[in-house]
Amino acid sequence: MSAVIDPSYRPLGLETDLANPNFAGVRNPDDLLWVQFSTKAMQDNFKSQKEGRPIFFDQIRIEIRVPGNQLLTIERPMEDSDKVRFPRQWAYFQQTHGTDGQNVGTPLAQWPLLRPSQIEELRALKFYTVEQVAFASDDQISRVGLLAGMAPFAFRERAKLYLESAKDNALATKQAEEIKKRDELIADMKARLDKLEAAQPGTLHLKKDK
Repeated sequence: MSAVIDPSYRPLGLETDLANPNFAGVRNPDDLLWVQFSTKAMQDNFKSQKEGRPIFFDQIRIEIRVPGNQLLTIERPMEDSDKVRFPRQWAYFQQTHGTDGQNVGTPLAQWPLLRPSQIEELRALKFYTVEQVAFASDDQISRVGLLAGMAPFAFRERAKLYLESAKDNALATKQAEEIKKRDELIADMKARLDKLEAAQPGTLHLKKDK
């Protein structure tokens, strides 16, 4: 008596569905992609306007390319799912960039006081923003040495003055904008009233009580 074989049966390791991990020749299509994580400084326009100085924050981004296709490139902020989807590239990014942390504030490059060489000196000591200089401890700032013609503690005070001055300028700018908006509103209301009076002369005058 011959055995009856179920036509839907597939021996383990011979499945033909690429979505099935038991398929002997399965290959993750993501392995064919070129993927890179990177950190990009993004300006916070709201905080920059509020504080009166350029304020940036570090944003981790992902770039995905399809080899052989120059028209298809994806570049966007990283999502948590990307860490799982591309674990090898994420691990490499952490090894090469993960020690710097996330910086929020005014980049040293935006501080007119510093030259490019001095900025690199500070970055070597893990100072990336003006705020980090201004609020550094005595021990941290003492490692800076003579910079921009100033001793470390004087240099820290200069950073504090820069931040305070920028904040004062932001307040003055905000007040000036509010006054300008108020004057424009008053001028607009007056123009509307003048237009109504011109269209209907005498109708807007209050009648005197008899």
